Amino acid sequence: MNKPTINQLFNILKRYRIVVKNLGYLTFIKLFNLLLPLVVYPYLIQVLGIEKYGLVVYAESIITYFTILVSYGFNLSATKEISLNRNNLLKLNEIVSAVFIIKGGFLIFSFFLLLGVFYFLPLANEHKVLFWCTMYMCIYEFLFPLWFYQGVEKLGPTTSVSFISKASFFVLIFFFVKEPSDYVLVPLINGFCLIVPLTILFIIMFRVYRVRIRFQKRQVLMGYFKDSSLYFTSFFTVQILANTNKFLIGNLLGLDKLALYDIVEKIIRILGVPIAMLRQVLLPFVVNTKDNKVVRYTTLFMTSIYFILILLIFYYSTFIVRSVLGYASAEASGYLKIYSFILILYNVGNYYLVVTLNAFELNREFLKIMMWSILVYFSCILFMLAIKMVSIENFIFILIIVESFIVALTLNRVQKFKLL
Repeated sequence: MNKPTINQLFNILKRYRIVVKNLGYLTFIKLFNLLLPLVVYPYLIQVLGIEKYGLVVYAESIITYFTILVSYGFNLSATKEISLNRNNLLKLNEIVSAVFIIKGGFLIFSFFLLLGVFYFLPLANEHKVLFWCTMYMCIYEFLFPLWFYQGVEKLGPTTSVSFISKASFFVLIFFFVKEPSDYVLVPLINGFCLIVPLTILFIIMFRVYRVRIRFQKRQVLMGYFKDSSLYFTSFFTVQILANTNKFLIGNLLGLDKLALYDIVEKIIRILGVPIAMLRQVLLPFVVNTKDNKVVRYTTLFMTSIYFILILLIFYYSTFIVRSVLGYASAEASGYLKIYSFILILYNVGNYYLVVTLNAFELNREFLKIMMWSILVYFSCILFMLAIKMVSIENFIFILIIVESFIVALTLNRVQKFKLL
């Protein structure tokens, strides 16, 4: 095999320069958004106590379901539409307007749904103020136009404003949260720190890209609603897998156990940042180029990296937990070791599942895989409850089983359509 020349290497870098540039932006956003709060968590656990911290996490786990509804799959469908029509201002106005109108309707509906949560969950009813404040997550999901900036492949502005919001959160938490009764201030401060960044993003979108939000006809709205319905259904199932464990642990094992599980999950999310960032950057690129080689190369390279990372987690798990939690916890260290295996599964399946199937218009295959995975998940949960072996370890094992199933099914589908 001939070795590539300098010119060939230069052309490869030039072809993928947008991918690399946006990957850098997105990685900075995600790492900063996740790493900075990790500095805050030990402080919050110390000041609020593990029960109150667990209560904050419990509220977030429930409101997360509402954010899924508000997003309604537009983070994928709108990104794709924006990417395909980035040079058509009239079409951009239509897409942006339809997305905000539909998401706004779901935002209003979510506030009514919260009233139902108070009726069915006594713990939520007891802490209504906390839950109302945590609804900032839904408002943020409604307003944050990441899908627009991903679609036009210009992620610099989102990097800057994310830095502003999280840096402000960092300062204000240490300034205002001083005792356990201040737990309600955590979501309040988080929401307050998002006001200026969101305003900046809107100004850029309106002035630089000259986008305008206008009322759209019913048939236009229904068109975008239907187009995104498949994505919503698919990603609702994804979030069920990610979020239901928290909800069940909080109700079945207690808020202290939930707090430990949440810390371990956040560590795994941080370690999985490169996977999520590459996926978000690759989607609009592969949509436009239909170049699936980059997906294959990325998967092979990142899988080898994560094998090494898992070995390091096993060796340094106690140190990692102590650094984040503020004290050594053999229990949390054990959870982290088990949970780390899911990183390989995320990596192997994620690019093909999200990027390839969607870029090549195989959305229904995506949906089938996720629906089957939900069936497997709840079957495992019911089995665990039936044999009365409820533990955090078993909740993690169930996620590993489900992710293994997703990877196997995804690779089968990709092979069938000759996209592997």
